[in-house]
Amino acid sequence: MKSNLSNWLIGGVLALLITIGGGYWYSFSLRSKVTEIWKQTLWEDCTNRMREIKVKKKHIFSPATSPNIEIATEGQTLLLKKDSTESLTADEGDFLADQYYLSFKNPVKIEKLDSLFRIKLKENGYEFKTAVSLYNNDSDKKTFYGINDVSLLPNYLKLTYKVDIQNVIVLEGYVRGDWLENLLWGKSYYVILFIIACLASIILVMKKRNSKRPNSLIQPIVLQDTRNERYLDITQVLPDESVWQEVELVTEPVKEWEEPLSKPAANVIYLDEKKHVLIYSGMTILLAPKVFGLFNQLSKGRDYFQSYEYLYQTLWTEKNNVDKKHLEQLVIRLRKDLKDIPDLSIDAIRGSGYQLKWKNDTKLTIEQIEYNIGTSE
Repeated sequence: MKSNLSNWLIGGVLALLITIGGGYWYSFSLRSKVTEIWKQTLWEDCTNRMREIKVKKKHIFSPATSPNIEIATEGQTLLLKKDSTESLTADEGDFLADQYYLSFKNPVKIEKLDSLFRIKLKENGYEFKTAVSLYNNDSDKKTFYGINDVSLLPNYLKLTYKVDIQNVIVLEGYVRGDWLENLLWGKSYYVILFIIACLASIILVMKKRNSKRPNSLIQPIVLQDTRNERYLDITQVLPDESVWQEVELVTEPVKEWEEPLSKPAANVIYLDEKKHVLIYSGMTILLAPKVFGLFNQLSKGRDYFQSYEYLYQTLWTEKNNVDKKHLEQLVIRLRKDLKDIPDLSIDAIRGSGYQLKWKNDTKLTIEQIEYNIGTSE
């Protein structure tokens, strides 16, 4: 019995170590991936803002031997103190200089930055909530976007990569995942593991105590005839009837699993990118190429705001001949084509852009139709 208990304890400790190690590895890899996506978002937003003002770079970045940074731009020179003593690459230095230059020429718009961040997360398969903060040097306060109640901010993971230029510009990103990510990102995951370990120890101790009681009950029966060992076999077989009755009780709830299988599946909108067709509930809706491209783009970031500028860059290559009227005409045609799908709506954010929304809390999914290589169907 002691050997069995020791085996249980060893197995429990190994399982606990594997669980902790697996959780830490998953959490670390997910943190690294999300932080990298946030970094790419910041750099792409910086590039877009430089493209908007159409101004050649006039700033100079020069990392010194000391932990200071010198940025000279149009007659202004800023000496910065780095957060760490690690050296910066040339690209990182140019990025910091760009952000400082743009703080005067084309400041960051955090609603556009948050929208771009959500779309990039979705492209990588993450359905996370996001928040972005910007430090305002004039008012000496942080402005948050993407979160209505700042008291919920501790539930978000604060990303390690940020733009910090001597409290002139401070940009930070936050994400909030599902229950599993929130569990692994916080200390509560390890607290729960500790509680599980304590409960397992208590159960093992109780089993050890209960294992001593049946011996005293079996011994008197065996003493009736020590010459016949079949009495011992009978005492071990007696509990079979009660075990059989428990199995009968357990088999009844199996019927509950059959009911959800008969329910209809959730509504699905299929996108045929090759034929520019939407298929929904047996209907086939043919769209013009540009109209289909607009729906495809809005569906990638559905329920999230997408700005006019971002849609211009995505849908048109000849941007010199494109204005807001072109986009409005596409939206009008798309709304007309979607009249047979009453649970979808394209809402306009006045003066800013558009977003795709579900009506009446309807759960719709949008899936791409993929063709096998070498076939037309």
